[in-house]
Amino acid sequence: MPTVVGPDGPIEGEVPPEPDPEEEEDAPRVGSVKAELLVDYTTGRPIYEFNADRMVYPASTAKIMTALLVCEAAERGEIELEDEVAMTDTAIDALPYDASTIYYQIQPGEYLTIEDYLYCAMLESDCPSCNLLAEYLCEDTDVFADLMNERAEELGCKDTHFVNPSGYHDDDQYTTAWDLYRIAAEALRHDEFRKIVGSPQYTVPETNYHSERHLFSTNRLYGAMDISNEGYYEGYGTSYSFDYYYEGAGGVKTGTTSAAGSCLVAYAVRNGMELISVVMGGSPAVYEDGRVDLTQYVETVRLFDLGFLTIEEEEKQQQGSDNQKDGETEPSEGSSDNEPSENGKKSDKNDGKKREDSDSGMQSLERILLIAAGVTAAALILVILIYSVSNRSGRRR
Repeated sequence: MPTVVGPDGPIEGEVPPEPDPEEEEDAPRVGSVKAELLVDYTTGRPIYEFNADRMVYPASTAKIMTALLVCEAAERGEIELEDEVAMTDTAIDALPYDASTIYYQIQPGEYLTIEDYLYCAMLESDCPSCNLLAEYLCEDTDVFADLMNERAEELGCKDTHFVNPSGYHDDDQYTTAWDLYRIAAEALRHDEFRKIVGSPQYTVPETNYHSERHLFSTNRLYGAMDISNEGYYEGYGTSYSFDYYYEGAGGVKTGTTSAAGSCLVAYAVRNGMELISVVMGGSPAVYEDGRVDLTQYVETVRLFDLGFLTIEEEEKQQQGSDNQKDGETEPSEGSSDNEPSENGKKSDKNDGKKREDSDSGMQSLERILLIAAGVTAAALILVILIYSVSNRSGRRR
């Protein structure tokens, strides 16, 4: 029986879904999801949601909260990202044998920096790194889980409960698509977190136990994995298509368990538009030729395309509406009352105004001329009178 392999590695006890007996024998088995959510990160407005308040298992998406708490502690100065810390036996032994780890597992007593552990946890979903980080902050993973729940409540998460820092399955560990969005949205406000989850690859420097390690993100939105590690993610007789590259993707976290299904919290940005999508409980679509489509990626790509198109259309409509309003209230730039109308003619309104101005000018000129004539006539009369009086006075002498 073939083993289902998710983005975090082989899934113990999971088998491809059986075909619907009513379908043809060779018909593809279409994948499904339990919950979905797409949010405009800039405004916080939901664009699409499906069962977004349904309680689901988080799987390794719980690591988002773990990384958030570590980044916040570093920003407060409680720890340093450059601190070198040795992996502990308790961090490893607390996990079942099938918990996800990096390809060359970190050994007890091996020293890595806090930042290295964050990369291991967020890129290749290393569970021991999560336990180590929890121990370093709180000395105990149970105490750290309480801290996770307190922070979730502060962020407005109403249907989330954490039991461990790695997301390894526990029936009492659950969340919703909306709550995961709230956690991821807060985490992405921190530069260190954004830098880590936005890295398709990372090199862990040489340690006291091992040569340098090359990490590759389990997030297939970054494209196919480097061929050198391809065998680690292949199933037995099952081939996977990793053709899910998405331009502008910048994280955030994958997660897969038998109970949770395949999950993906993702972030993408284009032309200043930012989106966060959450897809939970995905089951693969299996085809007759053995090819498998990972539904969490197919749906994430669909949601991102929908989101960017929706925002672009809304912006165009808003711009058109604004332009229409401007045209109704203000004349266009460079316009004047004397602009020609169609066929090069002045508008009737402008013609009338011109005639009024001309008539007014003529009337003013006529008044000026009449006044001038009157003044001239009065002056002549005065001169004549003076001359007459002067002549009479001369004759009397």
